[in-house]
Amino acid sequence: MTFMDEAIFLLEPILKHGWFLKGSKPSCPVNWSRGKECVFGALSFGNGGKLISKQAKKINSENFIEYVQCLLDKNGSQVLFVDNAPWHTSYKTSGFLEEVRDCIEPMYLPPYSPELNPVEPGWKVVRSKLANRLFENTSELRESLGKALDEVQLNINEQRYLTGQIS
Repeated sequence: MTFMDEAIFLLEPILKHGWFLKGSKPSCPVNWSRGKECVFGALSFGNGGKLISKQAKKINSENFIEYVQCLLDKNGSQVLFVDNAPWHTSYKTSGFLEEVRDCIEPMYLPPYSPELNPVEPGWKVVRSKLANRLFENTSELRESLGKALDEVQLNINEQRYLTGQIS
């Protein structure tokens, strides 16, 4: 059983709370570039909470299919839980999933219910690791994002999750 999701990380800084001297006026430099990095992420309960991720330039059907193929090579047959994003339900993706239906059983989460996807807390952890930093270019963002993704460890109790006691 594998849950999958995608996230976009922009070059602009992610601002979090900080401590500053009383009376000081903190400033935050901004890189006005529109650079971004997209990430596909999956969580299998049998994987010890490790997020299996892959960075990409775009989130589309082609990159989704490529990522699912990587998951298939790594984990073998599985039930794949995804949301109803256009690249999960496109004609191209449907054709691919039909070809590999012996190995992958797609299950679609209800619309507008990100709280049901256990990958979502992983994005929050990654964003906090990238917070309050200014990246000069997408290469620097990509490198820091890769390090943050490698460190993500989600401690989700499978039994509680599957019985609806999500915490």
